[in-house]
Amino acid sequence: ADADLFNGISREYALALAPTLLSPAETMGINGFQFDLQLSVTTINAANDYWQLGIEDERPPNSFVVSRIGIRKGLPGSLEIGMNTAYLIESELWVIGTMLKWALHEGMNIVPIDFAVRGTYSKMIGSHQLDISMVGLDAVLSKSVGLAGVVNIAPYLAYSPIWSTASSQVIDSTPGTIDSPKGDFVFAEETQLVHRFTLGARFIMGMFNFTTE
Repeated sequence: ADADLFNGISREYALALAPTLLSPAETMGINGFQFDLQLSVTTINAANDYWQLGIEDERPPNSFVVSRIGIRKGLPGSLEIGMNTAYLIESELWVIGTMLKWALHEGMNIVPIDFAVRGTYSKMIGSHQLDISMVGLDAVLSKSVGLAGVVNIAPYLAYSPIWSTASSQVIDSTPGTIDSPKGDFVFAEETQLVHRFTLGARFIMGMFNFTTE
């Protein structure tokens, strides 16, 4: 009942705020450094009870728009590390995250398809009632090809599950009133697994990279 509604709303927050992949399997190399600007749009089930009852004005948007700023750095051993900050537009919710990526057989021409794994951890901040943390894993396949000596294109496919752990602080069941017939309550911590599949492509044109997925 109430716990199911809480799980529904926290699951959709996690899906919207979880880090995007936006990268093929190959790394940037030991000298590589990249600054990212990202924008994502995630539709939500705004007509469901958990949104209608879970926000004060009972008028949830049909989608969430999230902006992200991140940095990535290549390391020896085909490794790549990064950090990012995300903001849910028109809210007070922010997410701080880190990631580590490893391209298992990078530089081995005998293997025609690149393969990498990436782990991520993200924490939502800005809400005094809802706590969400997200652990992600990406298994990525990609192939980089040149086009007319001008553009490098790298289509990629990934399986990207997210483990979302959510709990609440003390919640007032009847905000704005002095007496609460149901009393204040807390939702216990619970972890949900969400299976995601990603299809995208990165385009490199000189110093500028553009990726859509």
